[in-house]
Order: sequence, then C-alpha cells, then structure tokens
Amino acid sequence: MIEVVRFACSNWVITPAALAVNEVPPANIGEQRFILILSGVAVIAFEGRAPNWPWTHETVHIRPDINPALAHAIDQHQIPTPPGNAGFQFTREFQVEQIAPFAGVASFEAPAGKATGAACDAWRPHPYETRTDAFNSAPLPQLFAGIQADLAERTVGGNIHRVHYHVALIGKIRFGAVIIT
Repeated sequence: MIEVVRFACSNWVITPAALAVNEVPPANIGEQRFILILSGVAVIAFEGRAPNWPWTHETVHIRPDINPALAHAIDQHQIPTPPGNAGFQFTREFQVEQIAPFAGVASFEAPAGKATGAACDAWRPHPYETRTDAFNSAPLPQLFAGIQADLAERTVGGNIHRVHYHVALIGKIRFGAVIIT
C-alpha cells in the first residue's frame, strides 16, 4: 500500500448537521453531529511495472489532515476540550456515522509511443481506528482514518502522479487520549 505523505492541495468545509423535524436537539455541544467535507489532490509516485498489456495494481491510502477543520469547529462552536494541548495531551478525532468517499486519477504520464492507460478501479473508507476517550477513558470506535483507492497502470514507465479525492462525512467531534509509553 502506498501511504500518501504529500498533498498538492487540501480543502475542507465543516458545519453542524441540521436536525430532522421533531428530532431532539443534543443535550450538549459535544454530542452535536457535524458534516465534514474533504477534498484535494494527493501526490504519489506509482510507476507501472507490467510489460505491454498486463496491469500493475496498487492501493493508495489517502489520509487528509482533518485537524484544521476540527480546530475551526471547536473554536467556532466553543466545544469543550480536555485539559492540555491538542497533539500532546489529546488528539482531535472525527467519529464517523456516514461516509461517502470518491477518488480518481488526476495526473498521469505515459511513455511516448506506448499503448498505456491508468485507472482508479475502486475507493472505500480506510479501516476505522479506535482510541481511548480523553474525557472518560471509554473506547472511541469508528474514527476516520482516511480512504483507500485502488489504482491500475499499464506499461513499464507509465506514472500516476496525482490522485484527487472527495470525502463527505457525518459524525461527531471527539477527543482521544494520548497514551505515553
């Protein structure tokens, strides 16, 4: 699996999710559901290794930085945080209730005179993570950990350079405990 470490661009929108008619409002802001939209371009280096017609396949793990979006919502809506500093005493997390990911090839280079191709065959959520809640030490399941995209490239020397992604999420902002060992 190729782990994305560079992003050409990354964008986000976060807003509280509206309540349905007759839905009971959350008891506190910590239980508010949010809509989080992530989009951008991941920079990768995926070179085809298959001669002529067979395809080279690889899975890419795209994990956009959600911290700026979560920090904005926490500040905007005055969501209480655990004692200490984010990243040192606690982590900001997004507990997923619904997700709709998308990914596709954004940039491809083919060797001159070769029959070649590039494809994004499938995309899906990366397996969710579980952490310990920083407030009450209970398990925090279903935490967003990015998405996966299955890429394919045909012909030696062909390169997929960039993958674009779009992820729509509904869930809750949570805080994970930082475990020091």
